[in-house]
Amino acid sequence: MKNTYLTALQAGWPDATWSLPDIDNYDTLEWLTNEMERPTLDEVSAKLNELNMQEAMRLLKRERDILLQKSDVYALPDFPHSAPEKREEWLEYRQKLRDLPSTYTPELNDKLELDNDSFSLPIKPT
Repeated sequence: MKNTYLTALQAGWPDATWSLPDIDNYDTLEWLTNEMERPTLDEVSAKLNELNMQEAMRLLKRERDILLQKSDVYALPDFPHSAPEKREEWLEYRQKLRDLPSTYTPELNDKLELDNDSFSLPIKPT
C-alpha cells in the first residue's frame, strides 16, 4: 500500500477532522479541527517517512521469516549434515537472518518493494 499524506494524517492525527482532496498534495489540506493545530508539512512528511520505514521493516521481516521457515529443517538436531561444520554454517546463517532487523535499515523503492541496495541477505549455505 502506498503511503500518502492521507495515511500520514490518519496515523498521526487520528482525532482531527480535516479534508484532503488530493492525497498526494499537502497544499490541499483543509484543517477543520480547532482543538489542535494544523500540522506543518514537515510534521506530516516526518510521519510519512516513519510509515514508509515501518513498511520496509515489515517487508524485511516477512522475507526473513520465509527464509527462516525454509531453513528450519537444517537446524533440527537429527538432520543428517555431512559434517558438524555444515550444521554450524546453517545455524550461523539462521542467526544472521534473525539479526537482520537490528543490523539494517531497509528502504522501499519506487514500486514500494524492498530496495535490495539498502540491505543484503546472508548467503545460504550449500
